[in-house]
Amino acid sequence: MIGKGVARGRYTVKNPDKYAGARTPIYRSSWEQVFMTFCDNNPGVISWASEAIRIPYRNPLTGKKKHICSGLLCSVSRQRWE
Repeated sequence: MIGKGVARGRYTVKNPDKYAGARTPIYRSSWEQVFMTFCDNNPGVISWASEAIRIPYRNPLTGKKKHICSGLLCSVSRQRWE
């Protein structure tokens, strides 16, 4: 459950050639929103994605199959950081 006053919404990608995700990125905190903006605008970031990797698991209490999504993933250019 997300409380009142917490940043959340759909991020508008400004550099779609850098975004590697399949869906419109959704941020659920101000930290995620800031990091998405950083990845989208930083020339040192080659590509980035939000919730791009789904990790399946079985709930040990119920035995039901579930999945968890990775948060944010980015690839950077080593040359641009030096």
